[in-house]
Amino acid sequence: MGFREHERTTIDLDGAACVWMEYSWQSPEGAMNQVNVMRVVDDILVSFTFTCARAFTDAQRGAFRKVLESYKLSPPQGD
Repeated sequence: MGFREHERTTIDLDGAACVWMEYSWQSPEGAMNQVNVMRVVDDILVSFTFTCARAFTDAQRGAFRKVLESYKLSPPQGD
């Protein structure tokens, strides 16, 4: 089994549209199911990845979305 995309949609992350991508692939450890959400903030890529060895349930997807939608990004702090 190779890479297979299951869903690609847009969600809100702290006021900006982000891509939600759910996919599966075969790793050396076995089948992997992942959701990845990415957003560029200034010149930094912020990425959230959720991984499960089984297909995600609707309840898990809903929980991931709630966590992401509640997330507030802080501007980078100077050195």
